Amino acid sequence: DLVNVEEEGQILQERPAWVATEVPDAASIWSPELVYFEGLYHLYYAVSTLGSSRSCIGHATAQVLAVSSTWQDRGPVICSKANDEYNAIDPNVLVTTDGRAWLAFGSYLGGIRVAELSATGERLLSEPVTVAARPNAGGALQASALAEHGGYYYLFVSFGAEASHRLMMGRATAIEGPYVDKSGTPLLEGGGSPLVAADTRFRGPGSNDIFEIDGKSYNIYHAYDAERNGA
Repeated sequence: DLVNVEEEGQILQERPAWVATEVPDAASIWSPELVYFEGLYHLYYAVSTLGSSRSCIGHATAQVLAVSSTWQDRGPVICSKANDEYNAIDPNVLVTTDGRAWLAFGSYLGGIRVAELSATGERLLSEPVTVAARPNAGGALQASALAEHGGYYYLFVSFGAEASHRLMMGRATAIEGPYVDKSGTPLLEGGGSPLVAADTRFRGPGSNDIFEIDGKSYNIYHAYDAERNGA
């Protein structure tokens, strides 16, 4: 019903073995993205430490969407090192109407990037393309989301961090861009049209995703509730 949520349990009971090598200081797995294509449920997740770009996006699959399913961890899709210009976190996947799957990811540093995935959900070998950045604002953008609608591809990003989050957007005729906002400013140059900003109660709206359900589009995001101590 898009309102009531029940906790079903934890999919990955422990860190996959590869994490100890790729991101040895990682304490948790977070920023999950779940999508169905080619007969499997694909779970993408971020493994990192706060403030570090030594990060990876992991990948697991299952035939049935349930905690009790046998989830097969397929290892990292993409990793970034401490000196890289991008950060491999905050995965978001869009399966386009032509059946191709695309991964959007990134945060701060070199901005948001897009990479095509294979039919089995791994990253193809082509170099990811940068589609959004804030070169004059300390790079403060993260948590991207892709959507396809009305002949356009839409890119949503969160400007700022935590309580200063606000949702911004742009669109393009090709999924790899260039994306521009309503005024025509490229998202690569810090552009973005406002979608949702803070009000007196809900602060820092961000980290959204778009769902198409029964012919309607829903924008689902989080915010801090000022009437409930920031819950």
